Amino acid sequence: MLCRTFLRGSLSRPFSTSQPNHVKVRSLAPGLAASFAILGAASAVSTSVFASALSPVPIAVACGVVAAALISPQSGAVLKPGAKFASTTLLRAGIVCVGAKLSLAEIAANAAVCLPVVVPTMAVAIGTAVLGARVLGLHRDFAVLMAAGTGICGVTAISTVGPVIGAAEQYVAVAVANVIVFGLLGMLLYPLLAHTAFFPSNDPNNERTNSPDSRVDPSPSSTLSAGTKAGLFLGVSIHDSSQVLGAAMSFRDVYNNEEAFNVAAITKLTRNLLLVAAVPLLAILHRRMGGTATTSAQSAAKMPPLFPSFVLGFLGMAALRSLGDYLTAHSNVSADACTAWNTTHKFVGDTVGSKLLLGTAMAGLGLGTSLSVLAGVGWRPFAVGGFAAASAACTGYLMIQLLDKCGWGR
Repeated sequence: MLCRTFLRGSLSRPFSTSQPNHVKVRSLAPGLAASFAILGAASAVSTSVFASALSPVPIAVACGVVAAALISPQSGAVLKPGAKFASTTLLRAGIVCVGAKLSLAEIAANAAVCLPVVVPTMAVAIGTAVLGARVLGLHRDFAVLMAAGTGICGVTAISTVGPVIGAAEQYVAVAVANVIVFGLLGMLLYPLLAHTAFFPSNDPNNERTNSPDSRVDPSPSSTLSAGTKAGLFLGVSIHDSSQVLGAAMSFRDVYNNEEAFNVAAITKLTRNLLLVAAVPLLAILHRRMGGTATTSAQSAAKMPPLFPSFVLGFLGMAALRSLGDYLTAHSNVSADACTAWNTTHKFVGDTVGSKLLLGTAMAGLGLGTSLSVLAGVGWRPFAVGGFAAASAACTGYLMIQLLDKCGWGR
């Protein structure tokens, strides 16, 4: 029974993340084509139904899960190799490409604003996820995956950490379900909560919210603008990048505040960059938890590497972006060359990495997930997910207020 298996952690060796060498292109084609088709449908739904306020990524995951539930087992077996390739190899390639969205110069410029809020919030979210899972008797794989999903960057973090720690498919699926549920709730509710918390309705200066420039905070004791606080809150409190940007776009559109959108995007990308440091740390945590967890002899004999090559690729891509920015800014290059460079890194990071590769990977992840793995899991995993999500929101809010009152950002 899955409930017992989940609670006791008695699963055998989880799925392998590498494709066998003998797998031919034609065996991958059906699953890849289905993943691309799901991504296309998700993009259409995002544009037509949600007016692009909701990223296609969570829609693609949901559509993939629904498609997997509707097709026959025989069709599922045909699609499985390509879907698995999408959720592993394409995922790693997408993570590397996403590194082009961040330059080291941008990170340095915004570290003083973001890191004092991001790091404590991530630490508390990771700690509460692990603690909650241990208290409720859940498996260490789920504890680490839930910590990654809540504390770092949602589905991408779960999909990245899963192969590193050798997590079983069931734990990945339940952790992803938590991120989708609580992340979407945050995307819908937190914009209103952020506006209520940081823009007092009884202050006559609250009308600044509806002006293009809201950098002056109505509170005389504040050193941060209300828009910056709202952006920081959205950036640290919501799980997935798509959900953060969806919430930030909602806030911008409803309250006409571009500053909050920009700060939320930078804060979330900073969290994404910290994936580089968090992956080996979570792998170490997982190993240290291994003394009290049940695992197969095969899993113990094949411990995954602490620092995967695709994480190094992510960091290398960010360094390449920084080098390109420096050369175009300080060298005698033409305006056309600068435009070409900006177009290139945006295309690699946004179009290829975030939209195409990661979007297809998320569709493949959903397509490779069977709803049957969720049967009998019960309320405990979702209690842990809700506890971790609430702790992230509360810690983010408290750190923003504390550091603001202490003169941070002055």
